[in-house]
Amino acid sequence: MPGGNTSPSWPPEAPRPAERAGPRRGLIVAAAVALVGGAAVGIGALALTGDEEPKRNGRTAAQNGGRPTTASGAPARPIGKQRYLETRPVGLAVKAAGRNAVLSWRLRPEARELPIIVQQAPYGKVAFVNAGVGGESATVSGLDPRKGYCFRVGAVLRINPGKEPNVSWSAPRCVRGAKPRA
Repeated sequence: MPGGNTSPSWPPEAPRPAERAGPRRGLIVAAAVALVGGAAVGIGALALTGDEEPKRNGRTAAQNGGRPTTASGAPARPIGKQRYLETRPVGLAVKAAGRNAVLSWRLRPEARELPIIVQQAPYGKVAFVNAGVGGESATVSGLDPRKGYCFRVGAVLRINPGKEPNVSWSAPRCVRGAKPRA
């Protein structure tokens, strides 16, 4: 500009919304909701198991050889094969819908009071999706429409502090040409 001030103004103007770098507000809100929801699922699943807590009669699970304990402080009983069969979700159906997968399944009566989770492979941003207590459907979002995915649904039987939880898993179902691992 002839005769005008060519030095930039200070402080610089804020970028226009279309020019902003970084995540949008909606993405940040969604991530915060997912984080809080994941924490709530973990706490809820722990509370729903009800048959053990981190410390019983002055002993933690670690002091008990890493085994979960019951209210009396004795080691928790192993979960039998029959219990896994009785609580396993059945009839898993998966339908790919763009960046989402819509899942539905049936629960046997023995599983209707248990927390239900969904696991996908390959993993996405979260390891598990909460379907709620007795849930029979879920939508998994954030998928790459060019990739294949496999899913399985599980009824959480027991949370084992410091170890894998006991989960009764459905048979896997895959979309977009993916194959379950053997």
